[in-house]
Amino acid sequence: MHEALRKGFLTGRELYEIARWKTIRASRRVKSNPDRVVREITKLALKIPDEEYKIRILTSLKGDRYSEGERNPSDAEP
Repeated sequence: MHEALRKGFLTGRELYEIARWKTIRASRRVKSNPDRVVREITKLALKIPDEEYKIRILTSLKGDRYSEGERNPSDAEP
């Protein structure tokens, strides 16, 4: 991830590799995002200091979904 921070964005291939590490099923959906879209969305998300907004922006990509508890663990119902 340090390379993405240096560049200021992820490529489609880099996002796919991260998704593949997490789950094969999600990686197939992530792979369908155009590289240009991945670069622009991740560039925007990396610039924003607010974690909640970063997650909202990143979940606009195909295959990048989180449950409500993962979005904000402090707000999760017991």
